[in-house]
Amino acid sequence: MFAVLADTAGWASWGAHDESELLEPAPGDEPEGVGAVRRFRAGRTTSVERVVAFEPNRRLAYDLVSGIPIRDYHAEVTLTERPDGGTHLAWHSTFRGRFGNGPLVRRVLQRFIDETAGLLASAAEARARVDGSGSPRTISLRKGSGADPKRHENGSPV
Repeated sequence: MFAVLADTAGWASWGAHDESELLEPAPGDEPEGVGAVRRFRAGRTTSVERVVAFEPNRRLAYDLVSGIPIRDYHAEVTLTERPDGGTHLAWHSTFRGRFGNGPLVRRVLQRFIDETAGLLASAAEARARVDGSGSPRTISLRKGSGADPKRHENGSPV
């Protein structure tokens, strides 16, 4: 599943994005790793993200650089092997709203994260069937909200 998640260019083929590209590769041997800058377009919204954590087969975290009218957006996707052979995916994001838009953005992002997590799991399952790289994945969803009314959280474990 991590290979599908980390392949920025591939997001447009399985996700809810019209375009996805790696704008700046990360320094070192892993172009999609820490420091990579990625661009995604879905409809009229284009977002740019910087990868801030990259642990193959375990965790990918990123911060929003531009594209959505919010502040301090940070998201982490963590993968944990399940005893049944599947993978548990937890997608958690936090941000601060601007101009009172926090609750609305939280609802929109929650739907988007839930949808993207499901699409990621389906794409990983399809890849596993084609190349025999793993077992089917199990999806579960978790909702989260921050205690601070100005700080919002979204979560989706898969």
